[in-house]
Amino acid sequence: MLKNIINGVGVAAFVVVGLGVAVFLQTNRDSAPRRTCSDGILSVAAVGDIMMGADVAPAERIAGETRDLLTASNVTIGSLAMTLLVQPEHAEANSPVGGSQHAHLFRRWGFSAFARSNTRSNDFGLPGLEQTSNILQKNKLASAGVGVDLAAARAPGWVQTPCGAVAVISVATSARDQDPNPALPSRAGIAGRPGINPLRYSQRAQVDPETFAKLRDSSAKIGGPPPEQDGTLHAFGMILELGASNISTTDVNHEDQAEVLAAIREARKTAALVIVSLYSNEDGDTADEPAALVESFARAAIDAGAGLVIGHGAYGLRPVEIQGGSLVAYGLGAFIADSRLGTEPSAESSNTPSPAAEDPVPQGAILSASFRDGHVVSARLTALDLAAAPGLPRGFPRLSDTAEIFNQIASRSASRGANLNIQKGGADLVLTAAREPSK
Repeated sequence: MLKNIINGVGVAAFVVVGLGVAVFLQTNRDSAPRRTCSDGILSVAAVGDIMMGADVAPAERIAGETRDLLTASNVTIGSLAMTLLVQPEHAEANSPVGGSQHAHLFRRWGFSAFARSNTRSNDFGLPGLEQTSNILQKNKLASAGVGVDLAAARAPGWVQTPCGAVAVISVATSARDQDPNPALPSRAGIAGRPGINPLRYSQRAQVDPETFAKLRDSSAKIGGPPPEQDGTLHAFGMILELGASNISTTDVNHEDQAEVLAAIREARKTAALVIVSLYSNEDGDTADEPAALVESFARAAIDAGAGLVIGHGAYGLRPVEIQGGSLVAYGLGAFIADSRLGTEPSAESSNTPSPAAEDPVPQGAILSASFRDGHVVSARLTALDLAAAPGLPRGFPRLSDTAEIFNQIASRSASRGANLNIQKGGADLVLTAAREPSK
């Protein structure tokens, strides 16, 4: 089956995309109309994760008012959590796989760039990465966050707008023993490994002797390694060590973070705006709070020159933040989360509930923001409703007539310098300055 999926796509074309060399102009005749640059204002529309199967019929029925929000901006970006194949019909039914028709659809909706550093990008290995990149490139869609090696995965994708070039950098967090196929560097004539742009980290926990013994024994039963000579135990995605009490810390890989921040600084030299997407499944104290490592990285990215940091990977909304004139949206939820994925094909209506329909309905929002000189001047969140509706399975968006979902993030956003003026169907950000960037 894999032989049928891999349809003779060359590596060379992928390298062009992966290295961020390709620059896509917003003048393709098949693309949606774009705004001009007025008074130096660059507009951006951003959405959450996009994951759907081969059937594009429900997506074709998404209302024009939703698409209008995407086409009204100079740049529209989302997280592409699926693979585009030349022959998607050979992939397993109801898997997150599409083809050229999906790229055509994205282009008509107004998308101009995709963040691709996520846990689904490498489902089909290098052939899947190549084919997705080639299909996006043919449809004048920029992408970032994957590559034939680490240098290519670290490089930005570029979109040209009337207001100047916009750089997109995509990165994903990656814990020890939970590694979503990070790219590895090429060295001295030895080819690196294709994959995503990682921000690796390790979790370290001090546990009391009784807890340590239980975890050690449980790890051994499932084939885990014995304790190291220094007494630490690598198990369950953590580094465990003896201590008087149970406490945990997270250590970000400093080399990873330094390389990503260097890419942001380099891009900012020529970009009118640098957009950074951080894909993360880690939660903070609650599911709708960002993890401490996510907050720390977002602020470091702003200090390095990012004007917009977008959190992807969580299917719920998270707070927004204003830092030094830049904007962080810690989680925009889902844009498309096709509820039919992973279920058996059915001859019945596409609205027939699937086993997954018992799960909570994903949350989602569209962020519309304007920037001047790389700093945010206005922003608005528009609520999406992803519940099943006539003609739309659960997980396909339409504009919501209520803004209640923003109440859950209002107070936490206010403490981060972003007051939300919640109105019917949306929330305007009243911008304040909570923190100046580091010098």
